Amino acid sequence: MRVLLDTLGVHAGVAGPFVLMGFDEADQDVVWCELAKRSVYFDQTEDVDYYDGVFNYSGHRRC
Repeated sequence: MRVLLDTLGVHAGVAGPFVLMGFDEADQDVVWCELAKRSVYFDQTEDVDYYDGVFNYSGHRRC
């Protein structure tokens, strides 16, 4: 669970759930997004970097 302070504003992760997956045998991580009607995989570096940034958002606190 991640608890965010109200003063930090809206976190980019509120746009929807996603899973950032890394595999030892793969050269690139993959992002899986669950949408209302379908799921989408992203494997382009730019997309994966964006979701990695959302996941590792520096304003969070771990509980």
